[in-house]
Amino acid sequence: MSKAKMVWLFLSLSVVTAWMVMMRPVHAEEAAPQPAAPQAPAPQAAAAPAPKLPTYFTATSDDPKKPPAWPDPTGAATGVWATPAGDGKGDIPEKLSIQDVYDRMAHNLYGINFVWALVTGFLVMFMQAGFMFVETGLCRAKNASHTAAMNFLIYPLGGIAFFVYGFAIGWGNWWNGPVPPGWYASLGPGLSVLNSGLGIGAAVDAAGKATGAYTYGLIGTTGWFLNCVVDDVAVMVLFFFLMVFMDTTATIPTGAMAER
Repeated sequence: MSKAKMVWLFLSLSVVTAWMVMMRPVHAEEAAPQPAAPQAPAPQAAAAPAPKLPTYFTATSDDPKKPPAWPDPTGAATGVWATPAGDGKGDIPEKLSIQDVYDRMAHNLYGINFVWALVTGFLVMFMQAGFMFVETGLCRAKNASHTAAMNFLIYPLGGIAFFVYGFAIGWGNWWNGPVPPGWYASLGPGLSVLNSGLGIGAAVDAAGKATGAYTYGLIGTTGWFLNCVVDDVAVMVLFFFLMVFMDTTATIPTGAMAER
């Protein structure tokens, strides 16, 4: 081998060796600085007590001798009316405490949610007219009146059935469903009356008493005919919101059966 080839081979091996050294992975224990001597842990501050929530968030009563204020047909038991003030404290800002202001805000919160649920329900209700126009437009003229009548009749028939038993079976045990910590009903504590049903895998509390919740809920058993047990404004809003979806869904088969 000539001297030039030996020099070239030596340089090549030197470059490869230097590249391998530079590309060698560095382990975490080599790169990280040596930890300092462990210090004694600082004493932990005592946990702050859990805040006391208003009864309209927990659907309970301040007085254990009195039952909760729900069902509430007017909604006055949830927070405080702003004008005129339902708590008799008036509406003079400098005379109101933080709790008083919070009660008024919570009452407005539920009221706004009521309006939103009702407006969206009205929009879904008018989908029935849209279905009627679609179905009559896709059938022959001689069958248009029959198809339109079928769309109109499905609404009262479905609404009556939902009033009698549909709402109770589907939502009679709604309050006992699985919820995360800190959750509250956006339509207010009046929905706490929907608390009876049947299912598989009954849950119990620390004292071993049944809570009404189930691992697999099957049917509800509260709210037949929207009786006085569920005579709450929040339940009525929820009933209307669910009824319009139920009836609009029931209209789909009528389109499939048009001219059949």
